[in-house]
Amino acid sequence: MNIDEYRANIAELDNEHHLLLVTLSLIKVTLSLDNIDGNKILPHLKNFVERSKSHFRSEEQHLLTSSCPKDVLKEHISVHRELEDKLDQIVLNPENRNLYSQLENWLIPHLLADKEILATSSN
Repeated sequence: MNIDEYRANIAELDNEHHLLLVTLSLIKVTLSLDNIDGNKILPHLKNFVERSKSHFRSEEQHLLTSSCPKDVLKEHISVHRELEDKLDQIVLNPENRNLYSQLENWLIPHLLADKEILATSSN
C-alpha cells in the first residue's frame, strides 16, 4: 500500500490515514503467523478500531469547518457510523481468517473517498 495514493494533503488526516494503513499491515502480519488465535490479534484489532473511530471524528470536524456541502457531510457521517458498526462486529470474531480482507475492503475505498471529499471541500 502506497500512502501517496491516499494523501489528501491535510497533514493531520494524512498522518491518521498512514497510521490506519500501518495498523492494518500489523494485522496482516499477525494473521499470517501459524496458530493464530484471537488473543494475539485482538490488541491490534482494537487499536485499529479505536484509531478508525478517532480518525472519523477528526475528519468530520475538518469537514464541518470546511466548505463541504452539508448534504455531503451528513452522508459521510452516516457512512462513518455504518463502518463503526461493521468494525464493532468484526471485533467480536477476531479469529476470522477473512478479517484482513474485510478490513481492507472497507478501508481502502473509504480512504479514496476521503481523498476526493477532502479535496473538494478544501477549495
